[in-house]
Amino acid sequence: LAVTTEIPDQPGFINIAIALFDPTVGETLWVSPVLTGFGVPVAAYGSTDGSAFLAVGTDQDTGSEIGVELWDASGTRRSVGELAELGSPIGWFDQTSLGFRSEDIVSVLDVATGSSSTFTLPSSLLENRLLAVGDGSHVLAVEGRTLLLDDLTTQGEISLLAESCVLGAIGSPGWGM
Repeated sequence: LAVTTEIPDQPGFINIAIALFDPTVGETLWVSPVLTGFGVPVAAYGSTDGSAFLAVGTDQDTGSEIGVELWDASGTRRSVGELAELGSPIGWFDQTSLGFRSEDIVSVLDVATGSSSTFTLPSSLLENRLLAVGDGSHVLAVEGRTLLLDDLTTQGEISLLAESCVLGAIGSPGWGM
């Protein structure tokens, strides 16, 4: 959860933090402040095993993405380099690998080792929204009212999953790994 609280003696200013809340017991397990320059937390991508999540922050005025940080489940930031330089996050490829998109390139970062690999998207997917599936090789692509599945490891092997359907924004409630 993203949580805010007004700063005492500074009207109009707020502290922003990320918290882990367990709805089954109704208690907050930890709260950690957001660093200056991260922005307002707007999205989180949980790892496939629940051991970590990637948080994304945006500029309050423009809405553009400015902060990307990796946290473990205990609320500790993990240092794995400058994640925002890899592009926009698209989710977890497996338990230790995160996906990022920058125009026609998908970068997959292994957070355990810090190594990364890149894949060039097929030209037919360049205008589409993407989300990593969590199986280590696939991305979902939304093209209008069509949902496609692309295996990044097999240059251009794209499968039709659904057509003529109504799809919400990737990352909105209902989407998952």
